[in-house]
Amino acid sequence: MLSSAQPMTMALNAPAPANGDPAPVGNPTGGDMSNIHTDGDTTIVEKDFTVEGNSTFNGSATFEKGADMKGNKITNVAAGTEATDGVNYGQLQAVQNQVDANSQNIGILGSAVNKLGDRIERVGAGAAALAALHPLDFDPDNKLDFAAGFGNYRGASAVAVGAFYRPSENVMFSVGGAFGGGEDMVNAGVSFKVGAGSGSATTSRTAMAKSLKSMQEVVASQDAQLAQQREQIDKLTAMVELLMEQNGQAQPKDGDAQAAQPQQ
Repeated sequence: MLSSAQPMTMALNAPAPANGDPAPVGNPTGGDMSNIHTDGDTTIVEKDFTVEGNSTFNGSATFEKGADMKGNKITNVAAGTEATDGVNYGQLQAVQNQVDANSQNIGILGSAVNKLGDRIERVGAGAAALAALHPLDFDPDNKLDFAAGFGNYRGASAVAVGAFYRPSENVMFSVGGAFGGGEDMVNAGVSFKVGAGSGSATTSRTAMAKSLKSMQEVVASQDAQLAQQREQIDKLTAMVELLMEQNGQAQPKDGDAQAAQPQQ
């Protein structure tokens, strides 16, 4: 290798060497040039050296212990292609641009995720409000029901209103909507029963209560009629007894009637 026991300074543009001499590396000042030699097309320096001015290497240059550029630039560096290649400023700038773009995209994505979280909370509140809507029991005389509800989810709130219509005990139509936070929701549905059923008979609590009340009214009316009839019977009985007394045919009492019966 090209070696020097002392650090040396190399000046470029050295004069051409004599025939047979080693290829020059410049005009050295200081140091021992005996430690600088060539091996084929390679010039080897065993210790430190300094090159003043621009340096041009037509072949490859190998630095076993690193190279100190003293704050100077290395220019015309090709883009690295292998894992152990150096990279140039263009490659670094491309990576930096990509990092900046990724940072911007991550910021946009984070904002979108936050907005999505807010929307999910508002949707959850709307769903809770819709779930609070319930119809009342079937009433043949009042087939249309209205309902209102409130929902809250993770700080977001919503209100809901709905309507239910039952043309019969076996069919129901419904419509509802939730509002709050800009995430409005609507729904509509129909519910119906299938099967043989029980004909026209209804089993709703409202209908059964009305039927029971009607039966109670009928029983009360019948009780009143029975009381009136009993009163009339008592009056007729009194009139018959009075007529029999006037005709001398008083109605015998139970004991007298039994005594008057002939013995056999």
